[in-house]
Amino acid sequence: MHEPLSTSILSLAAVREVHLTPAINSIVVCYDPQGITEKAFQENFCQLLQQLTPAHGLRCCEADNW
Repeated sequence: MHEPLSTSILSLAAVREVHLTPAINSIVVCYDPQGITEKAFQENFCQLLQQLTPAHGLRCCEADNW
């Protein structure tokens, strides 16, 4: 049995851009650093996304720094 996946609304609200490159299984998620700390975003949203996608190139970065 799988444990339920959850993330906070704060994590989702911080997402500003998502760049997908299906050919290389790459996902870049850019977030607003004013809305959440990098550590909190990595621990909450990025860990959740890693469980939901087979992407090998998942990267989370601050908006305007990707």
